[in-house]
Amino acid sequence: VLDADVRDAGPVLDGIRASLDTSAPACLTIGYLLHFYPAAAARDLLGRYVSALAPGSVVVLSVLHYEGDAAQRALATYSSEVTPLYLHTAEEVAGFFGPLDLVPPGLVDARSWYQDQAPGAVAPRDGFVLAGVARKR
Repeated sequence: VLDADVRDAGPVLDGIRASLDTSAPACLTIGYLLHFYPAAAARDLLGRYVSALAPGSVVVLSVLHYEGDAAQRALATYSSEVTPLYLHTAEEVAGFFGPLDLVPPGLVDARSWYQDQAPGAVAPRDGFVLAGVARKR
């Protein structure tokens, strides 16, 4: 068990290195986290973790995303009752991956992240999860 703050990558990575060979490719999953950070901070946080990954590693990312009236409702409700919520555009979220190579189908509504599913096959809605997978060269 590791007692560390995700924002302080050093101790988290030290804890990981204690039980995982970080010279070999690995999978880093960042789920439902980066919407709690402003875009620049989210990009920086992910970059600190990615820099410790070996080439060939993959990053799986999911971020809450709202559009239209649902965006204002989500901001008002969530931010006033829990913690600030940042609604990033799809372009901002794609930028979190930095130099990593997005794997098809790219950054999409998580319900569409099946490689054999046609784009646009899920019914649109105002609130959903953006998900993507990227590989480190």
